[in-house]
Amino acid sequence: MPGRWSEPLSREEVAAAALAIVDSDGVEAFSMRRLGATLSVTATALYRHFRDKDEVLREVSQQLLASMNVGDAVKLGPTDWLKSLCREYGRVLFAHPNVVPVLLSYRTRARTLQVTDHILSQLAGHGIHPADGVAILDTVESYCLGFGLIATRPESWREPDR
Repeated sequence: MPGRWSEPLSREEVAAAALAIVDSDGVEAFSMRRLGATLSVTATALYRHFRDKDEVLREVSQQLLASMNVGDAVKLGPTDWLKSLCREYGRVLFAHPNVVPVLLSYRTRARTLQVTDHILSQLAGHGIHPADGVAILDTVESYCLGFGLIATRPESWREPDR
């Protein structure tokens, strides 16, 4: 494999390549060796950026969730804003159905601190205590990820029509 000498890899570039692999072939097809081949580097070069495969997948999860447009609860009101947040989760999940298992595996604080803080401040703008905001956010996230898992499951998992 020819080496890559022009520019050093970035975490974002590695995560984007990992996402492309998972999107096209599923999380089962993802490996550090395949990721290295996709980026034209050896797998060992990736360990300068990430400890292991799990850390790469955690970064994929964080980048996807950070890409969500969580909107403005002050303008929308809490109910419409939460509906908007669910739709945004849906947009991400349906754009990347093979990533749903990754998001489920790394959901414990997979959200970036910046996104979580923004969401909690939006809820606080409506008088919701931060502890209650965390519970609301965890409930919405669990619902959305559960729905995404069911809605994006492979055809082979589905029950035949009766």
